[in-house]
Amino acid sequence: MGSPEKEEDPWRRIQAEAPEVEHWWLAEVASGEDKESSRDRARPSQPGRLAARLVVRESGAGVSLLWCEGEGYLVQEIEDSPGQPELRVGDMLQSIGAVQLRDARSVIEAEARFASAFQDGALLEVHRPCFSVTLKVPKGGAGLALVWHPPEGYLVEAVESIPGQPDLRAGDVLRRVGATALGGFATQQAADRALASALKDGVTARVYRPSCDAQLGDLVAGAELLLPSVGVGTWSWGNESFGSTPEAAKEPVAQAFHAALGRGCYFFDTAPTYGRGFAEESLGYHCSHGHYAFVATKHFPRPGRELAKAVVATAREAASRLQLEGPVDLLQLHRPAEPPCSLEAQADALAAAVKAGAAKAVGVCNFSLAELRAVHGRLRAVHGLRLASCQVELSLARQLPVASGLVNGCRELGVIVLAYSPLAMGRLSGRYGPDGPAPSWWERGKRKPRPFGASLDQETPAWRELLAELRQMGQKYGKTVAQVAINWVLCQGAVAICGARDGRQAAENAGAMGWRLSAEDAMALAARGARGKTSDFQHG
Repeated sequence: MGSPEKEEDPWRRIQAEAPEVEHWWLAEVASGEDKESSRDRARPSQPGRLAARLVVRESGAGVSLLWCEGEGYLVQEIEDSPGQPELRVGDMLQSIGAVQLRDARSVIEAEARFASAFQDGALLEVHRPCFSVTLKVPKGGAGLALVWHPPEGYLVEAVESIPGQPDLRAGDVLRRVGATALGGFATQQAADRALASALKDGVTARVYRPSCDAQLGDLVAGAELLLPSVGVGTWSWGNESFGSTPEAAKEPVAQAFHAALGRGCYFFDTAPTYGRGFAEESLGYHCSHGHYAFVATKHFPRPGRELAKAVVATAREAASRLQLEGPVDLLQLHRPAEPPCSLEAQADALAAAVKAGAAKAVGVCNFSLAELRAVHGRLRAVHGLRLASCQVELSLARQLPVASGLVNGCRELGVIVLAYSPLAMGRLSGRYGPDGPAPSWWERGKRKPRPFGASLDQETPAWRELLAELRQMGQKYGKTVAQVAINWVLCQGAVAICGARDGRQAAENAGAMGWRLSAEDAMALAARGARGKTSDFQHG
């Protein structure tokens, strides 16, 4: 895909000297591989809550932190010198001295609190979510009631008192036992066999422990990626179809970016055409100013162009707009390429982007399960790569990816499902209804209904009943209509890509995390929703 139509670049004040930060802790958690540094291996892991002392030298503390609202400061990187001998990458700092960090209402307030207590030797309260333990497995068993929870591993449901057993508790997740990673199996039978063969007395287990108020599943793991369950869609950023312009969108977009990051939604989905490049450039500007985000972009395949060369070019052009020195985090095909371009050629094109150093991971959008399996198989067999993601329209108004088996098929392959339009382009937000005007946008100079979820516009009784059910659930759970609708998508195991034009929308979307509908309530909502259908653009 060629470059978007260029306008005056609003973000040319680049911090050229800013170093690229490698956030390997995400890969460690996602893959289950032990990538601890020699400094970490020199001391034992400690689970859950612990106390640590902050080390501050003349050159600073040597630690890179990311604010996560409701949690505290996430340790992203630690310098070898001066270093923090009691901290590890992935730790969550919840207080410093007598100053609490978790209940700060904004990153500005959190930074002020941290600065007020920042001094050498300050006592830190730390939550350590990832740690290793040595399991005791006597003849009577390990005393652990385990439930397979793909793709994360085995969830600890109950713990018996076994002499010498480490301090595990219900809610912990075993991600690796010995050399066996537990989350990547296609069936429970295969996972059970692997666990049984790996469990032995004295074996080392890798454990994930959510904080006390975290909801299992708010981090969604695949074979290649670990993402928050709510991401941010940037289609509307500076997009004239949504009644916006790049100049008018600068401040609202900045608010959306910071509101999302402050609530743990560090995943952003974009494309070169969104705002004619403005969306990518906005993300590049904010990320270059000290903020970490995982950004997925796309290539739209067009007939008559050599796909592999076009895909690599798109990735490199996107990296430039995102102000990246290296590859983009995730490159996706925006749709299946039209014949005569084969699925094998599409897989080869994605592989070319990785091999050229233009993309770290690759995914597809709007593919059917059969198409996805073909691309996944080609990547694995020929190129030794994995397909990381599959993006499809998934909402209560279009449940087809669940009903067709696509979501379950992705789970078996370790492919993360990214759900776009989880609110049916506003129809399930609570701001629109069948008795008023439908959500619309500008297309070729005319006002038209927004396309995804538009089938509800013709099914007014069903739309009315679905909204009534969402409102009832919202009252039950103390959530908004939009948060309930998004949470239903999370209950399917998908990452919801929620459009956010400003900080208010980003904050509301993030409120879909941290809780879950009961299975009965999720089924009741599904019964009120719609199956949806495929199209020339949407195969899955």
